[in-house]
Amino acid sequence: MDKDRMARLWRDTSALSYVRVGGTDEETRAAGQIEALLGETGARVWQEPFEIPFFEIDRAALCAGEEIPCAAVRFSGTTGAEGICAPFACVGDAKPEELEGARGKIVLCQEMLTLERWRSLLEAGVAGVITLTGSVIDDTNLVRMAPALVKEAHRREGNIPAVQICARDAVRLAQRKPETVTLCLQARTVKRLSRNVVCELPGASRPEEMIVFTAHYDSVANSRGACDNAAGSAALLETVRYFAAHAPQRTMRFVFTGSEERGLLGSRAYVEAHEDELGRMVLEVNVDMGGATLGTNKIFVTADDGLRCLARAMADETGYLCDVTQDTYSSDSIPFADSGVPAINFARIATPGTLTVHNWQDSLEWMSPEPLAEMTDFLIAFVARLDGAKRFPVEQEIPDNVREKIAAYLKRKPY
Repeated sequence: MDKDRMARLWRDTSALSYVRVGGTDEETRAAGQIEALLGETGARVWQEPFEIPFFEIDRAALCAGEEIPCAAVRFSGTTGAEGICAPFACVGDAKPEELEGARGKIVLCQEMLTLERWRSLLEAGVAGVITLTGSVIDDTNLVRMAPALVKEAHRREGNIPAVQICARDAVRLAQRKPETVTLCLQARTVKRLSRNVVCELPGASRPEEMIVFTAHYDSVANSRGACDNAAGSAALLETVRYFAAHAPQRTMRFVFTGSEERGLLGSRAYVEAHEDELGRMVLEVNVDMGGATLGTNKIFVTADDGLRCLARAMADETGYLCDVTQDTYSSDSIPFADSGVPAINFARIATPGTLTVHNWQDSLEWMSPEPLAEMTDFLIAFVARLDGAKRFPVEQEIPDNVREKIAAYLKRKPY
């Protein structure tokens, strides 16, 4: 990639690196930025809005003799204005044996609220939940830490009011062992609009076959989302520019998805709205996370192993250093692969301790344009090679071993 294109790639990443949570004005602003940039390519561009639930928080408070700074666990249960006062207990990671005698108590759970753990807490009859974020060496400012939410599948099981505190305060609370704590969470769930931004380049010789690309442009709360996923959105913008100037043989559709961080809501909405086109889709290409200065390039193939072999061979041929595995990836490829569309994911995973996503540390400070340019160049070259084939060289059936992995993922993290 030449210096001018690399500078543009970095400029696009920087321009999208601000908090832009699904369903907010900031997400709408980012969608407008992307639409304007796509319009410059001459491609046909449009937006597809979809409804999402949104948790509007009025008050979150926790008191154990003194106020403890806390944040609401979004989409958990709520309390009245006075909150609930109940006995306090530490329940480790909420195994059944740790929850004995927890009925009616407000409990400190030291692990993330997975669906299985949520079920255990409901079955135990706890009155409220306190969870934690960060580490004891982190800044205690919750605004800079990863927010927590429970997914739709959790809510189907039942509601428990839950708040999140920083790890340092969680340790101190466990050390103090207060007899009672008071938890207050006043909020309401409303409907808001998120949107997918879509553009299409028609195929020159095989327009009936379609390659679909995705990259989510939203972020979690409390994160500027530079690596996750302003970088992926910028890489996809550069991909559009390339194929707008080098007409593809197959139709290419680029979907910049909203509300991915809320549980793949944008890609799920897109697949549901375009069910009649799934048979045309010969490949789904997803880009999620890129640009970390220190990190490892990854390719996750959610398709037949032949596609993994193709990616591995071309990476070796071109000298692109990466790990290539046949696996699922927690991103927008899942709804497509679950619907039978072969998928491939491009990512750069930061070295632990150097850049952390889903909090305030996901910033350009820990990133560099060169690795993002390398990933983008390989992505474009790989797809161009596949698109140029007379017969598309990707098996269209999702093999059983991959279907099992998709099923396991959806059970673990349903959207």
